[in-house]
Amino acid sequence: MQGRLLVGHEAPGTNSFSLLRLAAAAAVVVSHNFGILTGDLKADPVDAWTGFTLGKHAVHVFFVLSGLLITMSLVRRANLVDYARARALRIGPGLLVCVLVTTFVLGPLVTVLPLAAYLSHAETAAYLVKSLALVTGKAPLPGVFASAPIAGEINLSLWTLKYEVVCYVLLALAAALGALRSGYLRPVLLGLLLVIAASYLWPQAIVVDTPLDNARRFLFCFSLGALAYLERERLRYGWTICVAALLATLALSGTRFGVPVMLVATALVVITLGTRRYGAVSQLTDRYDLSYGVYVYGWPVGQTVLLLAPAIGLLPFQATTLGLSLLLGLASWVLVERPALQLKAWPATWRAERRSVA
Repeated sequence: MQGRLLVGHEAPGTNSFSLLRLAAAAAVVVSHNFGILTGDLKADPVDAWTGFTLGKHAVHVFFVLSGLLITMSLVRRANLVDYARARALRIGPGLLVCVLVTTFVLGPLVTVLPLAAYLSHAETAAYLVKSLALVTGKAPLPGVFASAPIAGEINLSLWTLKYEVVCYVLLALAAALGALRSGYLRPVLLGLLLVIAASYLWPQAIVVDTPLDNARRFLFCFSLGALAYLERERLRYGWTICVAALLATLALSGTRFGVPVMLVATALVVITLGTRRYGAVSQLTDRYDLSYGVYVYGWPVGQTVLLLAPAIGLLPFQATTLGLSLLLGLASWVLVERPALQLKAWPATWRAERRSVA
């Protein structure tokens, strides 16, 4: 079979996975903006064409890349404690600062309540707890965005993070049970993919657009990425294969096989695009990974822009929101995420220093 092997394209500098993550984060912002502006989360025209908004397609991209990169991280790390630390440092600090800034900077500036009433309101504390615990992305803040077309929605983007964490935990559990050492992780992932694909044959079993439906799509994408990494020395990706998968997606659209085939096509396109370099753009996104910050700040930025300029047109709204989200993503990366990620090497460095002193 013609095409490129994934092996040799896993490390930074050999791929454009960071660029794809940034593109996916920007796509989520653009997709959400249609809903923020109109009050209809399905106003994104991509939803009418494909059955999924551009934002949902972008989240599928995130989970494919996450499955690939997180599996690589687990395989390369010495133990599950280091793996858990790395995952916590990747998600936790950026989320914490975003939630604190939203609660104690943005909220007081835009709430219709007096400051004392806002800070003492039960919903303020509840927002902190629910958002940081990833219970929901729909927790309100008192008097914030109350008159918006999508009223009271503070940061809807956060709703996918709990599924990401669940995938991390399931992968760690598989490793703890010895699936990596024994080589059983490959058949486990393949079996999981087949079970999830088969679930679409009985549409009455899982209602579309429910948490269970979201979970199976995200787990399917994550598993595709994980399996791709494990089979990196054998599986090939290329545009001929991608075109065939996309044609199959079109042919099966609307059928019970449509969604799983579409997700497989998504994974093939992601890995085919990701195993290439795009000059200075790839180099820049390797150095500055803005994707997470753009993702978590995009929704509150959009709501704020619309609050300040309610008569703004679609194109200026998209440009302003995306530009501000990129700036906040840069600030998040430089001030929060990158310093936090540097702590991943601290225990190993500390142990090495102790051995050298001894």
